[in-house]
Amino acid sequence: MFIPFFCVDLQNSDHRNRGNALFLILIAVALFAALSYAVTQSGRGSGNIDKEQQSLKFAEIQHAISLYQSTIQRMVLTGMPIERLDVIDGAPVNTDCTSDECQLFKEAGGDIRPVTVSGETAWIVLMNLGQKTDLPEVTFYLEVDQAMCSYYNTRLGIADDADANSTATGSYDLGPTYFPDTGLTNLKWGALHLVGFEQGCYHNSNVGNYGVGYKVVYPLYER
Repeated sequence: MFIPFFCVDLQNSDHRNRGNALFLILIAVALFAALSYAVTQSGRGSGNIDKEQQSLKFAEIQHAISLYQSTIQRMVLTGMPIERLDVIDGAPVNTDCTSDECQLFKEAGGDIRPVTVSGETAWIVLMNLGQKTDLPEVTFYLEVDQAMCSYYNTRLGIADDADANSTATGSYDLGPTYFPDTGLTNLKWGALHLVGFEQGCYHNSNVGNYGVGYKVVYPLYER
C-alpha cells in the first residue's frame, strides 16, 4: 500500500513569510505617506480656495463700481443734474427727483439693478471722503468681512491696517438737504491707511451710520 508523503521545506516557508510581512509593512508605510500628503495638500488647497474666492469677490466689486460709475456718468452727460439723482431702489428719497428719469434703478433712468456681492448689496451714498474736496461725494459703499477688507487693501497696495477705526456719516439722499452740505463728517482718510488712495476698505466704528463693520468705499462722481 502506497502512503503519500509530503516534504515541507520549513526554511523556504519561513523566508516566504518574512518576505510577505516585509511587503505588507512597505505597503502600510506607502499608504501612510500617501495619506499624510493628501491631508497636507488638503490644508493647502483650502487656503488656495479662500484666495480664489477673495480674488473673485474683488473682481465682482470692481465690476459693480464700474457699472454704477458709468451709469451715473451717462445720466449726467445726457442732461440729468447729479443733485437730482435718486439712488434708492424704491420710492425716491431725493425730493428733487420727481420722475423715473432721475432714478438710477428705474428703466427710464439708469436702467440697471442694484448689484449684490456675496449676498451684500452695493449701495451708493453721499459721504465726505475728504480726499479731493471738502464736499460730500457720491460714493460706492459695500460691507465686507475683515479678511476681505485686508485682501482688498493688499490688492490696491494699501498697508494692511483695516482695523484702524474711523467714524463716517453719510446719507442716501443726494438732494438739496445734504448735497451742498459741508458738515458731513470727514472719513479722516488723512489719519488712516487710506491717505493718497481714491478707494479702499476701512473699519467703521460708528454704530449710527450704516453700522459697525468693514466697508469698501469708492468715489463715483468727482465734484
